Amino acid sequence: MMTTTENGLRFRPTEAELLKMLRQFTDGEYTGSLVEQHHLYADEEPWEICTGRGTAATDDNPWYFFTEMKRKPANKGPGKRFIRSVGKGTWHETSKVETIFNPERKQALLGFKRNFTYRGEMTRSARANSS
Repeated sequence: MMTTTENGLRFRPTEAELLKMLRQFTDGEYTGSLVEQHHLYADEEPWEICTGRGTAATDDNPWYFFTEMKRKPANKGPGKRFIRSVGKGTWHETSKVETIFNPERKQALLGFKRNFTYRGEMTRSARANSS
């Protein structure tokens, strides 16, 4: 996913702007093309998701995706935990949850930001050596 628009301007959304786009997406009103929908919890490895995009994702050139979370089944009612497996590994949370507030109304909570990193499958001996 390229993060430059057709007229050459860079796509640098704030967290509040991304949450606004996500709200539009979940309401079926998002018509943009700069953030695409992709199933990030499928059988593909993360590097397979990014194949054929033309440019690499970097700190200066990030990619943005909308994806639907998969809930773990609960004994009663809807599950509150999510399945984070992908390919032969899992997404692991790497930092604490950041709270995102509306920039116009500082007290208005918009949502939360979490960062994840991919950890591939480890063999039993590799897990024992990493402890």
